[in-house]
Amino acid sequence: MKRFLALFLCLVTILSMVACGGDAASQQTEEEKKTEATVTKEDEKTEEKKTVEKEEGNKNTEPHAVNDPLTWDRINAIPIANASMSIDELRQICVDFFALQVSFTWTPKSPANYEVDSNKHKVEYTVGGLYGGIPYVNLGSNNLYRVMDFYDSETGIFDVSMLEVNETLAGNACSSSAGVAWGRVINSASLSYTSGHTPKAGFLPIGPYKANLDIPTFGTGGNPDVKDIIALNDTQTMYESYALLKPADGVVSGGHVRMVKEAPVVVRNDDGTINGKESYCLFVEQGCYNDSAAHTRTQADGASYQIQGNDNGKFYFDDLAKSYLPFTFAEFLGTDPVEPATVTMSVTGENLSLKQLLAAEVTSNYIILDAYCTIRDAEGNVVSTYAYRQPKHYLKSFKLSSATPGPILQKYEKETGYTIEYSAQLSTGERPVFYKGALPTA
Repeated sequence: MKRFLALFLCLVTILSMVACGGDAASQQTEEEKKTEATVTKEDEKTEEKKTVEKEEGNKNTEPHAVNDPLTWDRINAIPIANASMSIDELRQICVDFFALQVSFTWTPKSPANYEVDSNKHKVEYTVGGLYGGIPYVNLGSNNLYRVMDFYDSETGIFDVSMLEVNETLAGNACSSSAGVAWGRVINSASLSYTSGHTPKAGFLPIGPYKANLDIPTFGTGGNPDVKDIIALNDTQTMYESYALLKPADGVVSGGHVRMVKEAPVVVRNDDGTINGKESYCLFVEQGCYNDSAAHTRTQADGASYQIQGNDNGKFYFDDLAKSYLPFTFAEFLGTDPVEPATVTMSVTGENLSLKQLLAAEVTSNYIILDAYCTIRDAEGNVVSTYAYRQPKHYLKSFKLSSATPGPILQKYEKETGYTIEYSAQLSTGERPVFYKGALPTA
């Protein structure tokens, strides 16, 4: 009996402990529930805050502060070349113009998403973001003067949405950026896309490497490619050629061109040969490098931005020797002095008829970037302007009919005292008026 009573009391104690444990567990669960609820609410608040911040960020159209904007003062500070300048001064004009094209900062007026080449490579510009230089567009043809039509120097806002309408209005390819920079000084060469950078076209070989001087283009029509020419030379011959590069000279591959920024750093081995892994050259170039850390720059306020090009690209001789030929121009060798810029029309006279104007052809000894038609009243006030955008950087002529807006002329042709004048923006940086006369009638 005593044994049974002991067992009974023991069982009651155990059940009591289990019951207490159950109550404790129940109470703990309630506490955990309260804690979890609190955490959940906090998480919800955090997520809600993040969502609001994200939405506010998306709504934010305030552009990033631009510390290094493109201005007319910066463009016009680059001198106009003339025959009295030293070769070094002429070279620096080209380098400075190219560097300005790829480095000025801007922020988009509106979002822009566009394809930059035939491989469907896309670039997206977001409102409030900070970017640098003329955007890269495969086969694009642009210039700093045209950029200013879509750029606000005070705010740094650039209307790159024009890229989505017509890529030639806001984008540049490697050859067009280099070509318009060389065009500040050079007219001895037929500036063109990279395949046309041959000796026959005025891109003169530098150094001892062997080159076919008669081919019109590289790699087309059965002509040898750049790599075929490199293969005719040993590595040291190519290295010695790169060692002779100077600012504003160039190197060209089968599909890309770079402009030399500074004289190369040449490191020689004990036997006098050039060490291609340590010798290098700095370049300026236009290219699609939107996501590359190597093309990140920093403003004075510490904000970083990407440039779709390179204003200080470092390339070693051993890499150049795989696919690049070095070249220069007659103007840099002193064999072809810089010429004054001229613009002429195929017809002359101060009172030409509209028919005569429309039939006229305009030519220059330098590249004609754009042309402008301006109507003035009897007091000389501008009442109308029209801009004709040359489709390519390399044209030195155009039909005046392209720059003659019929509706505008019809509006003013019956008025008395009105005059018409035409001007051309040249690659030299000059914008001469090449015709001024009475407003023509049919």
